[in-house]
Amino acid sequence: MTLAEIRERYKGKWVLIAYHQLDENLEVVEGDVIADAGSKEDIYGKLLTVGRGKNTAIRYCGEWPTDIAVMFWLTSSR
Repeated sequence: MTLAEIRERYKGKWVLIAYHQLDENLEVVEGDVIADAGSKEDIYGKLLTVGRGKNTAIRYCGEWPTDIAVMFWLTSSR
């Protein structure tokens, strides 16, 4: 399924995607939705179970408000 198809089918939800193809900016081009939820915390939980060992991406399939900013922080335990 393409990312456009995923966004259309899962409007307003968070999705966990097992991707098959990424573009040059490492954005999902095509993949399979392996979990969907109304909250990102639920998707993080699914990542630990159904996403283990797969190439995955998490996406929100809704409209972002224009008056917020998003920052991601990653720490490694290695």
